[in-house]
Amino acid sequence: AIKRDVRRTKNREAAKTLKQLRNDIEAQLKDRLKELESEERSLLFEIDNLREYKHSLEERCQQSIPMYNFMIRTAVPASLR
Repeated sequence: AIKRDVRRTKNREAAKTLKQLRNDIEAQLKDRLKELESEERSLLFEIDNLREYKHSLEERCQQSIPMYNFMIRTAVPASLR
């Protein structure tokens, strides 16, 4: 009977330790998940900003092409074109 009580006590302590370990790991994983979700939001925001910047550069490029063509036509003699 004493051995059984000792074994039960050890099992309870081991279960308590294991439960605490599981809770600690779960808390660490939740913290890491929050960090990764925050990083994801930040990266998505950066992607949106870069897309807008790319679009503005493409528009500027398209607006510059006619001026570039005009400059080529007027600056280079026809015999050299």
